[in-house]
Amino acid sequence: MSIHEQAKCFGYFGFGGGYEIGINNWGPGEAAKKQDGLYCNTCPLNKMCWAAHRERVRVLFPGLVAYIETWPEKDDAYMRRCEREFSKDGNLVEPYSSVMMGNLEDGVLVGRGGVPKARKHFTLSWPLTPVPPVES
Repeated sequence: MSIHEQAKCFGYFGFGGGYEIGINNWGPGEAAKKQDGLYCNTCPLNKMCWAAHRERVRVLFPGLVAYIETWPEKDDAYMRRCEREFSKDGNLVEPYSSVMMGNLEDGVLVGRGGVPKARKHFTLSWPLTPVPPVES
């Protein structure tokens, strides 16, 4: 059974990669040895999952996402602007990537037999709440 079937993580981009780390009990640096990256990069649903993840983030942070969507650049200049406008103590808080990293962290915790990290009203339930695909 694949990781996305085990974790039922569709729409929580990054969670499957964290879950992969957790179930394999990889230590620091071990995941970096994988040639093709963590599970989410190779998941057969990754493009649809990323779209659903973006929609989920849009619901969680509507004002921030609406503001970012007005920016014309979506390349390296986009990330530099995010760093300038949303850097908090040197930590980037761009919403799509930030939520993805929280998903990854929660995937590790769940893969190791724990529960998602408490993040007030942003805390994930376990098992994960199903996220519908985004209509294209």
